[in-house]
Amino acid sequence: MISKIQDIILEYANGDFSRRLTISEAFDEKDIIASGINMLGEELEKKSISKDYFFKILNSIPQIIVVFNLNGEINFINEFALEILINTNDIFKIISDTILIKNKKFNNKFQFEIILNENQLNAKFLSCTITEISHLKTKHYLFVANDITNNKNEELRIIKATLLGQEIERKRLAYDLHDSLGQELSALKMNINAMEYMKSNSTEFKNTLENVHKMLNSTINSVRDISFNLIPGKFEDKDLNSCITQLINQLNLIEGVNIDLKISKKELILKDKNDELFIYRIIQEFLNNSIKYSKAKLIELIIEKKNSQNFIHFILRDNGIGFEMNDIKNTNGINNIKYRLKSLKANYVFQSKLKVGTKLEFEIYD
Repeated sequence: MISKIQDIILEYANGDFSRRLTISEAFDEKDIIASGINMLGEELEKKSISKDYFFKILNSIPQIIVVFNLNGEINFINEFALEILINTNDIFKIISDTILIKNKKFNNKFQFEIILNENQLNAKFLSCTITEISHLKTKHYLFVANDITNNKNEELRIIKATLLGQEIERKRLAYDLHDSLGQELSALKMNINAMEYMKSNSTEFKNTLENVHKMLNSTINSVRDISFNLIPGKFEDKDLNSCITQLINQLNLIEGVNIDLKISKKELILKDKNDELFIYRIIQEFLNNSIKYSKAKLIELIIEKKNSQNFIHFILRDNGIGFEMNDIKNTNGINNIKYRLKSLKANYVFQSKLKVGTKLEFEIYD
């Protein structure tokens, strides 16, 4: 009986409260002790989680959970971890040397990120935590990891879209410099070279000089336009209403362009000035695309800000040829707009239909 009592107490200590001692009809001192131990087991079972039940909980958690010691022995690994860490029998193949396992040092808790199968297309990103725990006076370590692959892939996609957008802006700048400013400067140089062989009092010289003045004015305007496209003049000193109005006025000077602007009289001010610049870029990108590609006879821009609302409502639409939203040729411009909208945490609808036109509607909370 004594050995059975010792066994059952050890089982209770390990979290298994299901076993009970047999009580005889005599109900002597040993039976009284056994009855007391059984009552203890029942009470513990009511108030505690059994080992099997605890393991069932661990196995149902969609996280990698591993308990190991510094000798590399795994004491527990849940089913989710086995699915992720297939063919990984040694915990040290997962955990980086930077955790100082070689020196057997931990500062109670350590957090880090690792990549599994980093040279393969199906690489997994894990966000990990190691916590020091003790069991029966022995140090063990709890390794918990979350699969953050989807989040990391989304971050990489956004980074690539950002870099691609920068490259598109650089190409656009190079195009403007070469095809506009470059040609005007070349024409200026040709006229000035020709003037060297003309008599200063001749009609030809005076006519050429007049052309040079006109070209210089045109070149100055081109430089101003290119600079404005890069950073709107004194954007930090102006409100968003003024910058947008100035943009529309400039674009309406282009032959064949007709942009109808309806803008709120209430000043459009956001807490972050960079957000205002993002809004400006979204509008600028949409209008430039409509002018260059849509063949629209009319472009509308409506900006509404009501006193009773804490958001600004934007509507951009053209009556151009439209396009297929999933058309690879249009991906870059669309991604530039969508990336900025996501950065602003805007609610938006972006749609286009062939032979009907394109529409972008979004809301920004101020």
